[in-house]
Amino acid sequence: SMTEIPLSKFRRLTELLGYEYGPCFSLIRRIWRDGDKALCMLENDGPFAPELKNYVIHPAFVDACLQVCVVVCLR
Repeated sequence: SMTEIPLSKFRRLTELLGYEYGPCFSLIRRIWRDGDKALCMLENDGPFAPELKNYVIHPAFVDACLQVCVVVCLR
C-alpha cells in the first residue's frame, strides 16, 4: 500500500539537494510512495495555465513528475 509523503518533507529534501522551485515548477500537491514506486497529484491551474493548449504535456508537468523521483530515494 502507498504511504503519503508530507509535502514539507519533500520540500526539505529537495532543498537539501540544492533545488528551489518557483511557482511555475511547484505543481505537486500530494505524493505517495510504495518502495521504489511513487505517485503524485499535480496542480493544473498554475501560472502556466494559458499555455496548456500549446502542448501535449506541458514541460512543467514533466519536470514535476521527475521531481517526484526524489521520494523513491528516501529511506
